Amino acid sequence: MVRRTASILVCSVIILNFLGCANKQKKAIDFGNINQNVYTNTYFNLKVPFPGSWYVIDERSRAEESKKWLKMAFKNNENLQAAVDDVDVKNLKLFSLSEHPPGSPVSSNPHFLIVAENVSHFPGIVKGEDYHYHTKKMMELSKYEFSFPNEIYEVQIDSIKFDVLETEIIFGSDIYRSKQYVSILNGYALIFGLKYSNDSDLNKLESIINSISIN
Repeated sequence: MVRRTASILVCSVIILNFLGCANKQKKAIDFGNINQNVYTNTYFNLKVPFPGSWYVIDERSRAEESKKWLKMAFKNNENLQAAVDDVDVKNLKLFSLSEHPPGSPVSSNPHFLIVAENVSHFPGIVKGEDYHYHTKKMMELSKYEFSFPNEIYEVQIDSIKFDVLETEIIFGSDIYRSKQYVSILNGYALIFGLKYSNDSDLNKLESIINSISIN
């Protein structure tokens, strides 16, 4: 069930590529590395310590899961189906981990991910709140019903300000929640995504957020 929501935060990536897919990244980005349970990315001067017992999701699986979910979500929109095919999702997701391996027989599986999207060709996107506007518009095109329990708000992670969008989506009797932290840095929307089912899971994910070093 958690797998179905594995790509909610990637929706905003698709809408930006759909609107301006002819624009290519002009500068290579550092996709980072992992050493002793710390993800490091020199492009953003970013360090993310994470629990050693958590499962780091491999890049190929992330890409396949993202495209599978997006094609299902937008099956009634041919243009967006084509956009999904055009986007190389694996080049956008920098890092992803969950408490348990995907598919584990557990009632909940909190998930943390980092996404970077080149927005230099969108001069109107100057802060995270602008990026969230497109995220919400894309969600409105989905066949699923998203809700937004709170207004967008600002937080500071280390020395950088991020805007936060909270979303909820219902699958049967289950409610899945997410938080999307976004800041515009070096021509990119840097996104920290938290996906969770309950407050206990959220606390675990926010402990990762609180340990991040970025400047």
